[in-house]
Amino acid sequence: MNGLIENSGKYRKQGVGIVKGTKVAHIAPPYENVPYLMKNLFKYIKNKEELSLIKSCVFHYEMEFIHPFLDGNGRIGRLWQTLILKSEYPVFEFIPLETLINKSQKEYYNIILPKKCTTG
Repeated sequence: MNGLIENSGKYRKQGVGIVKGTKVAHIAPPYENVPYLMKNLFKYIKNKEELSLIKSCVFHYEMEFIHPFLDGNGRIGRLWQTLILKSEYPVFEFIPLETLINKSQKEYYNIILPKKCTTG
């Protein structure tokens, strides 16, 4: 992300949300919570009792939910998902997850983003 966005590699310092059309699909947790949430997420992936396949999916989903960066969260989340899978299953180095997601991007976003946003 270096050169693509300002402050690449640094956690966001403002609130963010994801808009689908004219509706807010997701409001990320407050930026003050990001370091704590990410620390817990990285702690979770070190759990040796959890299956790597499950950890990779949970990490990807939680990364998108936390939305720690202003931009590039999807790319970074998918990268980490691949790295987690590859650590136990080397074949994932050669499976083009990015390409597969790009080919079905609409379905990907329909799955990763909540159907409706509620407050509470």
